[in-house]
Amino acid sequence: MNKVAIVIVSHSISIGQGVKDLISQVITDVPVLLACGTENDDIGTSFQFIGE
Repeated sequence: MNKVAIVIVSHSISIGQGVKDLISQVITDVPVLLACGTENDDIGTSFQFIGE
């Protein structure tokens, strides 16, 4: 069996969390992960978060 997950990538932690909340209301059997913001919780993209 293949493992499936949804990874949300966003410059904004708030937007990413909002999208995750919406998805989690309709999809309950697939993990939803966030890769949002920077290491300092700023607006931006962290390649480290995406890679994890």
